[in-house]
Amino acid sequence: MAEIKESLRDKAAGKTAAIMLISDKSFSLMQDHTYSGNVVYGTLGFQAPAMAAGSDWKDFSLEVLPELNATCVQR
Repeated sequence: MAEIKESLRDKAAGKTAAIMLISDKSFSLMQDHTYSGNVVYGTLGFQAPAMAAGSDWKDFSLEVLPELNATCVQR
């Protein structure tokens, strides 16, 4: 398991991942201290997008989605 984690961390290095919840007119981004965020950002080593800084969930209108600037997106 440790080898797999290390391999994934190497592949995630320098990449930004967004964990999203999408609704009709908006989307929310998860932080690094939530369960999913802890796995994606802590264990796997992805960086959280700058837009996600500040709270557990941050809501955005769909119009700003192009500004997300994430290498990977998980919904």
